[in-house]
Amino acid sequence: MIVIQFGIHKSASSFLAQLIEACLIEAEHSVLRKLSTKPDDQFFAEHERFEQTKTKTVILKQHARPKPLARQKVADGKALVIASYRDPRDAALSVLEASEQERKALNNNKIAAIHTLDDAVDLIRKDYTAFFEWAKTERMTCISFDTLATDVETAIGVICRSLNISASSKNVASLFSDKTKIQRFNKGKLDRHKDEMSFEDQARIMKRFDDYSEFVRSQEVSKANTPRWWRSLRDRIGIP
Repeated sequence: MIVIQFGIHKSASSFLAQLIEACLIEAEHSVLRKLSTKPDDQFFAEHERFEQTKTKTVILKQHARPKPLARQKVADGKALVIASYRDPRDAALSVLEASEQERKALNNNKIAAIHTLDDAVDLIRKDYTAFFEWAKTERMTCISFDTLATDVETAIGVICRSLNISASSKNVASLFSDKTKIQRFNKGKLDRHKDEMSFEDQARIMKRFDDYSEFVRSQEVSKANTPRWWRSLRDRIGIP
């Protein structure tokens, strides 16, 4: 199978990719991870063999918006998406912190090019535009940063149900009991915006994320009054 692991930057997306791989290996699948390839026409042509097998899986880690073919493959059930998400304010703060670390390490990448909070927010806004485009395929499973940071076994259960595999949550979780084994591990701090961001900045940022706010509020909205793709997404993340 083909698994596209989409992630908002600094939403523990690298850890989610590790968990997906570990769950598949625990379920005795062979796994190929592709960390920088884009899900374009060439990718699907080269990996078509994975569409028909249930015991061999390619995992594609992504932050990009879906191309038309990728959307179609997911909608047709030939690929699936598992995504991580995080409060935009917290994600932006973590991106800004990471940018300083990248520059200190003399790295030259798009994270290192971020210098201000507004730069970081721009990146997260692009991420959420992509997030909701993937969601419209109606085959995206979502796991929050909070769950990945605080309740790994629950995250593993969600992954296994999405992949329709059986794996021991305890066995997989034990592989990451040592935090040094988690790729790109940072503070793992929940709600960091409450301590590190002014009320004015919080309000200003959230004005740009009406879709995210609606996503969070959707638990209070009647299913009859929401689009079908949104209801599907909400059901998959367990919001009543």
